[in-house]
Amino acid sequence: MRKNKKQLLFLHLIFPILLMVGCKSSEDYYLDKIKGTWEINEIYYNQKPYNDSLSLNVLFFEDEKFPVLTIPKTSEFERATGIWGIETIDNVQYLRIETKNHRFNGLYRMNFFDNKKRGLLGVDLESDSMKMKAYKFPR
Repeated sequence: MRKNKKQLLFLHLIFPILLMVGCKSSEDYYLDKIKGTWEINEIYYNQKPYNDSLSLNVLFFEDEKFPVLTIPKTSEFERATGIWGIETIDNVQYLRIETKNHRFNGLYRMNFFDNKKRGLLGVDLESDSMKMKAYKFPR
């Protein structure tokens, strides 16, 4: 009987700690998914194709010590860096981008998908004015 009490005590004290340490928040989950290099496959600004405006169709989401985003040079703007993060509004996670290139600024709805044909993780990002489909380069 003494052994059972020790086991119960262990479960009541240790299990909640293990559960908290082992579970990531949903924001951490999306931060990990977004980090990396993404090829922009399709991009629309105010519902008009924007691919030809990009000098390079790649976004770099970095997060070494600070979440930095590199936006490619466009026909209207020089290459720019900005900040990014995950925001939760009404239990839904959004990608927030802030940069000098105002066309990329905004709160983006995220829809991740696996592209079996290409073997890559994909994402649809949509803000009020920008819509993108991108694929993550493998690490």
